[in-house]
Amino acid sequence: MTVNVPKHENELAVSFDYSQERIAKVKSRKGHKWNLNDKTWNIPIGVTIYMKSPKSSG
Repeated sequence: MTVNVPKHENELAVSFDYSQERIAKVKSRKGHKWNLNDKTWNIPIGVTIYMKSPKSSG
């Protein structure tokens, strides 16, 4: 799993492989915004989100 988190002014632009669980976690944070053009979630700096890596098979 790759999570990209570049900084944009006072927000982090977060992108990751589609996961309903990850999207729910981002949406649960105050101030989140979906950027349709960049296909990133913008989250105010200072917000903490914990995401588990998917279990590897094998």
